[in-house]
Amino acid sequence: MSNAYSLHLGLNNVDPDHYDGWNGQLYCCENDALFYHEMAERAGIKNRKLLLSGGSQGAEMPVSANLDKYLEQFSKTLKSGDFLFITYSGHGGQIKDINFDEEDSVDETWCLYDRQYLDDELWEHFSRFKKGVRILMISDSCHSGSVARAIDSPKDAEVAGLLEDIFKKMNLVTRNAPKDITFNSYSKHKEQYYGPTHKPIVVKEDIPATVLLLGACRDEELASEWDGYGLFTSTIRKVLSMNKSIGSYDDWHEKITQQIPAIQHPTLFTYGSGADLFRKEKIFQVGNGQSPFSFFDPEQNTVPEKVKENLLVDFGKTAPQLRSTEYKPAQHLKRDMPDTPSIHLKETAPDTTSSWDEAYKAYFSLRAEHPEVFVEPDVKSKYLKESPLSKSADGNNYMSNWPKPPNTLGIDEFIWHLGDNHSQLRKAAQRVKEKMKLTDVLDTVPDDMVKIAHIDTGYIPSHPATPKYLVKDAGISFVGGEPDNKGTDIMQNRIKFLEQDGHGSATLAILAGNFIKKEDAYAGYEGFFGGIPFARVIPVRICDTVYNSFNANDVARGIEYAIEMGCEVISMSMAGYPTRRVARAVNKAYEAGVVIVTAAGNNWVKGISKLTPKAVMYPARFDRVIAACGVCFNEKPYDFAANEEEMKLRSEGGDTMQGNWGPEKAMRTALAAYTPNLAWANNNPNSKYRFSRTGGGTSSATPQIAAAAALWIAYNRQELADKQYKGTWKQAEAVRQALFQSGGIDYPGYKKYYGNGSLKASAALDVSADIFNMELKQAEEASVSFLGIGKFVSQWFRALPAKSALPETVPPTDKQIQEMMSVEIMQVMYKDPALFEYLDTIDLDGADADFFNRAAARDKFKSLIKTSAYASATLKALL
Repeated sequence: MSNAYSLHLGLNNVDPDHYDGWNGQLYCCENDALFYHEMAERAGIKNRKLLLSGGSQGAEMPVSANLDKYLEQFSKTLKSGDFLFITYSGHGGQIKDINFDEEDSVDETWCLYDRQYLDDELWEHFSRFKKGVRILMISDSCHSGSVARAIDSPKDAEVAGLLEDIFKKMNLVTRNAPKDITFNSYSKHKEQYYGPTHKPIVVKEDIPATVLLLGACRDEELASEWDGYGLFTSTIRKVLSMNKSIGSYDDWHEKITQQIPAIQHPTLFTYGSGADLFRKEKIFQVGNGQSPFSFFDPEQNTVPEKVKENLLVDFGKTAPQLRSTEYKPAQHLKRDMPDTPSIHLKETAPDTTSSWDEAYKAYFSLRAEHPEVFVEPDVKSKYLKESPLSKSADGNNYMSNWPKPPNTLGIDEFIWHLGDNHSQLRKAAQRVKEKMKLTDVLDTVPDDMVKIAHIDTGYIPSHPATPKYLVKDAGISFVGGEPDNKGTDIMQNRIKFLEQDGHGSATLAILAGNFIKKEDAYAGYEGFFGGIPFARVIPVRICDTVYNSFNANDVARGIEYAIEMGCEVISMSMAGYPTRRVARAVNKAYEAGVVIVTAAGNNWVKGISKLTPKAVMYPARFDRVIAACGVCFNEKPYDFAANEEEMKLRSEGGDTMQGNWGPEKAMRTALAAYTPNLAWANNNPNSKYRFSRTGGGTSSATPQIAAAAALWIAYNRQELADKQYKGTWKQAEAVRQALFQSGGIDYPGYKKYYGNGSLKASAALDVSADIFNMELKQAEEASVSFLGIGKFVSQWFRALPAKSALPETVPPTDKQIQEMMSVEIMQVMYKDPALFEYLDTIDLDGADADFFNRAAARDKFKSLIKTSAYASATLKALL
């Protein structure tokens, strides 16, 4: 009977007494160790040991004596056929090589809590294991390519200089102990290192056991932390969860290498007898008759669900008179839209396998008669479908995972996000009221009061927070089958109240919520709730609930309707995929002076996380839109990794959703507002209050920023008229610059997470004079042809297969097809988890615009597109 053991070390800190005052603070190493411990359990390994620096989870301390103890025990216990799994997550270090067994004159080390543990010590232990014992070691640390390596030559770097600036730009935490620390600690405590550094050299020929090392990176690279884990470990999690089976350790290593961002190149080394056979085994074949190892998660399956999507056909300036009933106007024609709009909808057949394939076919059939035609699917964004909004088990309690307001605030606990130390919306609203001479009860407002379009799921009329000046008659629904709906959230066909039903009512309340009575609010609060409760608001319903998908055309129609109705601000707490249809609507709104604020998006650290990218989504990523990101009560980012010191990723009962941010260029027009743990209007009549304490997501941040934009317009109404900004892009840009230039920048990493800082609405009013004295610059046009990919597409064309229904060749000068391909590629990147890193870490339309000039990067990217289940057959053929 074969035996299997595992040992997992995770060090978020070390003893500063040994390391010359340095505590080696990291944040995710214990998470790594717990994940590998779970892997071992899935593999059927019953004898598992944890060594954690925090001493939690019933673990022992990761000190040298404990590591020695277990390695000695394993070497005596394990026999031929047995299996040992060892993992280390922490700092990798180096000290001066005393026994001259290293080509670079240094010994690689693991930084254990009490001292550095030399690679020579590991090999001394491994040399005592019996022949036939298989040892799998994973090291997520710097210098992990050689930490368990006997004398061997280092491999040359293959893609020198690739993404060298990513660490600085993304402000990544690295697992590299500084040499001055490791060398000094060695010098001060030489007696602890005398034995290991003066023992005879162990070379691989002396090792009877078989050792396989998976290392996080090459020696010249740095291992980093990302998204709650080491980047290497996070990639291992992704690969295991996305693949039902993995053929061998070689196959595993190859899949990891394909998925990990190019800032790290994982290594695989094998030593000892039977090394070649070991690397060709199926992973985790530990014996004991266990089932084949699998970490596959059906929720992570990358095979897309088939969704019927119609086509959006934009004929450009030709505006043809179409006789065919296949093409129907795609714009809202209720008022002054032209009779023959350029954009039409074409239904696809029910059995259509790929809407993008249909789009390409339609394009090639129309382009001869209509050279300006552009075709794209009316893509359905399902960004928030799979998981409900953040909620704890009891809506009367805050989410324990996130910072929350103290119970010493009194009635202000209910509106903490409006306070002077946070968004300043209450103070700004009071200043506007005084300037406009509005009464405290807001019994009247002037005719030219700022008007806001609220694009969401509609509102529930019975909720007490429904805005006082909601323009109900102007409300509209673009949801199919609701021609007479004035923007209400119809609760049809629902057996019970879903957790996020009423999403529109909740975000509407944050935007412009009415007077709330004590019996409806916790903390005894009574008063107006919204950021700008005196604004006129038009409800625009584009989907049933954010669980359900919403079409690109409906988002665009909602934006166009807002322009038509004279709105000056748009608040949309949703995010989705990039489309040209929405880009055109965004441009139209910006040029009409409308400020657009949309959610940056959310992602999950468990479960759904692999189905949602961490980068800012659309339309928030367009320069002409303000991307609403999240900032917590404590002024730290709405991001687990950034709050790691104050909470544990695996704390029970807490939420696992966090806000999106990045890459760098997307943050230039971003701003953060306060979330989570703020009041959220609920639709549960049985609830003690009409609000829960668990509002979260960038859905909550968006209406706060929109309210601040509307307050600035109301405060500067006369000045905007005098400068003749109203109705032009200059009004939108003036508002944006006021919000950007007044943002709070107390958090050191604000540019990375917040872009222009955290919302400070009253401070924005203070800079009004400066804004009117500055020379405004028009924001870059929203376009899907300048996404860092379009300029490369023409270089990737190839002849199409002879059996293809499309033309045999596509000329590189065909700008329309280039733009269509660019849009599809971007959508694939937002849908396929295998491509998320390209969104999260690489500025394709910014600092990394030359990324695809590098052959290795280009070939890897094209390979991922061509093997993606989300890409159309036509795109794959064109590539």
